[in-house]
Amino acid sequence: MGLEREEIKVKAIFQIVQEYFYGKMSIEEAKSFIFGEMAFIRPKEFAAVKLELRIWLDKNIWDKDCLLRLFEDYLSPSYSFLEEGHPLKIYQEENNRIRDFLEKADELQEKEVALEEWKATFKLLDNFNKHYRRQQKNFYPLLIQLEMKEEIERVNELGDCIIKEMKLNLNLLCEGNTIEFLYYLRELLNRITNFLTFEERVLFSKALSKLSNLDFQELRKIDDIEGYIQGYIPLPYGDRMDKEPVREYKRNEVSREILDGRDNIKSLFYKYPKLKRSFYSIHEDLMGLKTPMGRDLLKNSTIAMVAKSLGWKEEELIRKINQLIESY
Repeated sequence: MGLEREEIKVKAIFQIVQEYFYGKMSIEEAKSFIFGEMAFIRPKEFAAVKLELRIWLDKNIWDKDCLLRLFEDYLSPSYSFLEEGHPLKIYQEENNRIRDFLEKADELQEKEVALEEWKATFKLLDNFNKHYRRQQKNFYPLLIQLEMKEEIERVNELGDCIIKEMKLNLNLLCEGNTIEFLYYLRELLNRITNFLTFEERVLFSKALSKLSNLDFQELRKIDDIEGYIQGYIPLPYGDRMDKEPVREYKRNEVSREILDGRDNIKSLFYKYPKLKRSFYSIHEDLMGLKTPMGRDLLKNSTIAMVAKSLGWKEEELIRKINQLIESY
């Protein structure tokens, strides 16, 4: 029954996508209809939609830029390109594990489950509490210094609301009020999903562009003291930086020799935050990669790969990138 529900949701959303590509509606109309379908989407349905989107992208039948624009409001950027043990990479890994718990809870709603199994599953959701309280203590104060007070107020309001609802739901479960528990559970799962997405799309991206390597090393130290979600032990971070000095990339210091076709685009964005904003201005064909999914596609792209997609020589793209870097 659960699989059938997911298939229905996927079919409904991609019917809209197909009608857009067949010219039966504008992109604004298509995005509006997709918003209606995504407004109350459940965790397993969302996972199925993302999988189907990946299949459509891999088929290379439809215009990828337009396809990504239709879903740009629902997809988070990936931080997998970061060094192992980087705080933002840890946070996203925790978020992904919490999403697994959400999918598990969503799946159980379709089955006849014993009360003890529900309690065990719901206890896993308490990992959100661990994640949120640590962020609230260590990470969010750094962002307030970056003039993100309004965003932090919003995420704190949502996080506190989720913690309160989790306690209420757990009480309902312990009292044996399963029907009411299931009724409120769906809204709780939706709120947690929205929280995780807001973190990744807004907070993490701003932190990556504004915080220094030293900021992240200090953040990792105090995060280690607080600990992480159940069963997750992140890899060490900063060992390389302890053994050799971190190079400071300053205005007009960069020579062309430090770039070659094998350099990863996302790594360059990490070294030169301003490049992350101006890179797409190099050529109009790059503008479509400004979407969350487009940025995700760039994570494993090298200069050589991007140059090939533009029909350029590697040297020409390196020259353009160097010109941008030297202008900062």
